[in-house]
Amino acid sequence: MHEQRFLACVDLLGNTYSASALGTGYGAYMAVPILRKEVEGRENTLTEEEALGILEKCMRVLFYRDARSSNKVLLMLVGIVKLLICFFFSVSSGDRY
Repeated sequence: MHEQRFLACVDLLGNTYSASALGTGYGAYMAVPILRKEVEGRENTLTEEEALGILEKCMRVLFYRDARSSNKVLLMLVGIVKLLICFFFSVSSGDRY
């Protein structure tokens, strides 16, 4: 079986966009630049631990920038074997808040 990765977004009008880093809503403005800096060019060598660290960094930025958001995040991991791992984590607010 040949492994082929695919990441795309489709809006309600049927417009599609494909890239190595995607976001919607506020995340498209705040998190996608971080994702592009950290991920582009490393898509095939990025480890799961590194990816989780990058996602936590993105979620922390989103939490700091949106006054109405929560620091609790639900994360789902889907692999090639279609195994779904689901867990909650909290973004640390630290003393900067």
